[in-house]
Amino acid sequence: MWITNGGIADLFTVFAKVGGEKFTAFLVERAFPGVTTGAEERKMGSRAARPRRCIWTRAVPVENVLGESGAVM
Repeated sequence: MWITNGGIADLFTVFAKVGGEKFTAFLVERAFPGVTTGAEERKMGSRAARPRRCIWTRAVPVENVLGESGAVM
């Protein structure tokens, strides 16, 4: 839901849980239609990491899946 430096990143590496205990890794590019970020989250005492909520309203292209679906443990 939150990605460190999400406001300045052009490419996000994301892991999503699929099929119970397995994960799939994929790349999300800021330029994709439907990719937006929320306001910067303020953290008490920490100004180096600037997390933002990342919102995806469309599916990621299958070409951006890293490896096979569910292959990451």
